[in-house]
Amino acid sequence: MRKARELDDAKRELDLRVEEKVQASLAKVRSTAKAEAEDHLKNRVAEKETQIASMKRQIEQLRRKADRVRSNCKAKRARSKWRPCCVSAFPAT
Repeated sequence: MRKARELDDAKRELDLRVEEKVQASLAKVRSTAKAEAEDHLKNRVAEKETQIASMKRQIEQLRRKADRVRSNCKAKRARSKWRPCCVSAFPAT
């Protein structure tokens, strides 16, 4: 009877040690998986931030180009308004 009890105690102790090792291993795997997921997400966020910065630069370039075109159009309109007046005032001879 005593030997059976000792055997049961040893079995429970062994089961407990195995369970503790399994839990420790699971915790390590979870931690590694979490770190990998966080790294992946950080990389994606960095890629998106780079993409956004590039798009902002492109938008700014397009704005400057539009401003130049707008300015050129205004100058051409101004010249076209005065041209008939100048031609009639200073006819080519």
